[in-house]
Amino acid sequence: MAEHSVKQTRKGRSALLRAGQSVVIIGLGAFAVFIFAVIIFADAKHFEARLKFEQFKYAWFGDWVTDEKLRPAPEIEQLADALAHAEDISFFQKVKWNDSGLVIITGTSFATAHDVVDGKIQRQWCYVNYGTGTVTRRIDLANKNSVATPVYADLTSIPQSEITALGVTRDALGAAAFSHCRFGKVEIGAKKQEQ
Repeated sequence: MAEHSVKQTRKGRSALLRAGQSVVIIGLGAFAVFIFAVIIFADAKHFEARLKFEQFKYAWFGDWVTDEKLRPAPEIEQLADALAHAEDISFFQKVKWNDSGLVIITGTSFATAHDVVDGKIQRQWCYVNYGTGTVTRRIDLANKNSVATPVYADLTSIPQSEITALGVTRDALGAAAFSHCRFGKVEIGAKKQEQ
């Protein structure tokens, strides 16, 4: 009976040691994570830490969420200061469409330089140019005001001769408007703005 009692005591001590070791290991791991977080957040600027957090969230869970409280990059702030009195500022993004060399252009307009920094888009439009030399023709594909849904052009009103000159079909041009017009996305400096 004494042997049985000694074996149970040893088993109890062994289980207690294993539980204690587990608690110590978990505690050390939590402490290491805490120290790592303190170093990262103490060393980084607030908006950079928030940006890293957003990138981490995107990497693991998808669906990038923009936060208007993220401080813009310094060069963007300098742009706003330099253009403090400018109005109706426009940016253009060109996307090559097909092997024929056609380029779909999306224009984005901001009312002021501060709207550029804040990402407040006034309006956007999308078009394709065709022609050679000094004379070109513009075909509007779509328009978008502020945060409204884009309105795509009725391509049936465009003469067949112009469609033929582009070297594409109406359906292909309409599909290109949906896939290549860059509404709601503007790359300015290091900050990507979406609406």
